[in-house]
Amino acid sequence: MAPILLGLLIFAFLYNQYPQFNEKESVQQEIRKLVQLHYVDDKSLPSKSDSITINEWLDQLDPHTYYLEPKNAQRNKNQLDGIRVGIGVQLQFKGDTPIIIYVVPNSPAAKAGVLPGDRIIEVNEIPIKQIAASDTSVIERVLGLENSSVTIRFYNAHFDRTHSKTLTRSNMSFSSTSQIFLTSQKVGYAQFNLFTNNSHEELIDSLKSLKSQGMKYLILDLRGNGGGVLSEAVSIANEFLPRNKLITYTKGLRRDKETFKANGEGQFIKLPMIILNDQQSASASEILSAALQDNDRVKIVGEHTFGKGLVQETYVLSNQGSLNMTISRYYTPKNKSIQRAYPYIEGDSNYGVRPDFSVIATKNIYPTTEHFIWATDIALYQQNWKEKYPTSAQFANSVVNHSDSFLFYTALGAVIYGPSELPNFVLRKDAVFIAARQLLLNKN
Repeated sequence: MAPILLGLLIFAFLYNQYPQFNEKESVQQEIRKLVQLHYVDDKSLPSKSDSITINEWLDQLDPHTYYLEPKNAQRNKNQLDGIRVGIGVQLQFKGDTPIIIYVVPNSPAAKAGVLPGDRIIEVNEIPIKQIAASDTSVIERVLGLENSSVTIRFYNAHFDRTHSKTLTRSNMSFSSTSQIFLTSQKVGYAQFNLFTNNSHEELIDSLKSLKSQGMKYLILDLRGNGGGVLSEAVSIANEFLPRNKLITYTKGLRRDKETFKANGEGQFIKLPMIILNDQQSASASEILSAALQDNDRVKIVGEHTFGKGLVQETYVLSNQGSLNMTISRYYTPKNKSIQRAYPYIEGDSNYGVRPDFSVIATKNIYPTTEHFIWATDIALYQQNWKEKYPTSAQFANSVVNHSDSFLFYTALGAVIYGPSELPNFVLRKDAVFIAARQLLLNKN
């Protein structure tokens, strides 16, 4: 299971529809009407059986059309606005046990001393095993209203310590940019987790900062980026493309063709750059990658992307839940749809964005869901990190002294391995990052 950020749901869609409904209509009736009016293809929904859920009913359409209950609909909107309510942790599940792999800076969890590697064993004095057998998930119990409290009991294997914390949930803003830095070769690096309503502005601010420090080249890392807001991906592509270059176009059965072109006012049109992708790069990140690749603006290093070429629009229903429905398909500048076939066909490879240079990172090099990932905001990514940790070994010791993680991954190209009780570490290179950096330096 992929890491879950409490309060976070990642999808790519437009969020601007507020339809009017008759008060007597049921949610199912509202959904059927919206499908009839806006769905991408000529499909209709039969009456819903009481024996299936709404989302099982919607599975008849496509894998990316879904319904969210009111509380989850609001969380989804907050995520795209760069806001979340919670305690500020990212979870990885090992069986039924939730393990904290990231603590948001200045969040309630961070202020209480919660650490990556802490395992949640109780929520409000209810054991995890009991919660797992109930109808309410751990995430639902940890999340809640702003300023409300939750008491969580943790166990940390590294310290062999059990402790309880009462945390007050808060409303937190977050950045879609997880890592920004400049290497000694003047190669700038920017990693995006997803595209929120703030992503374009964040990227411009970050690149201006790197440029002021002497950046001559850029590596834009979209590995693991599951998508987000379409307009933000388009705006980012615009920063790198000359005037009138096609970025993407969308069309659906009930939607006119909409074309997006560069306006020529981008601030980084001539900046040499490379994009990194992997199998989890999807939707809006694929739009950006394909726009720059098809216009011969970048080379892509990494893996074949996921293949999500459908555009969703969010409709707020009368119960304040939401229907996120496919209303069109998007196409690359070379008129290609990158959408996978559905139902998915085993062995099909005619989808997604293919890399120019295929570099596959193994589990031992690039983190997978089996790894604990240390927080990315710590001293390594600050300008004074070398003053704090003159050598990689000193930095590694600092990491394991604060977590029972057995791996730490840095975008500088190093993965630090070693049992937490030993001072010895083996450095491995992130092959994808290293290949991209070498291509940039050799080409220029």
